[in-house]
Amino acid sequence: MNESYIIYKFFDGEASNPFDHEKQNAAHMFWDYERFFDELFTSPDFLSASWLPAEGSRPGALEWQRIIAKKPIDKAEFFKLWLYELLMDHLVD
Repeated sequence: MNESYIIYKFFDGEASNPFDHEKQNAAHMFWDYERFFDELFTSPDFLSASWLPAEGSRPGALEWQRIIAKKPIDKAEFFKLWLYELLMDHLVD
């Protein structure tokens, strides 16, 4: 495993998704999430302030602010919060 991708369970820097969409659907989906996050986080245009929730009073806003205030930003902690928010937005209405 490449140390740059140790925080991820499925993505290890591959150029294309190694998981079968039909037979390994969850792994396929999470590989995409992890790759997407890694591309955004490692982009030269990355701006941590743009990741803050739009509503400052929204639950989790203080957690975002706490993580983003750290210098350097803890990528693993940032990823866990990002993934949590992503899943809550998709799974909970």
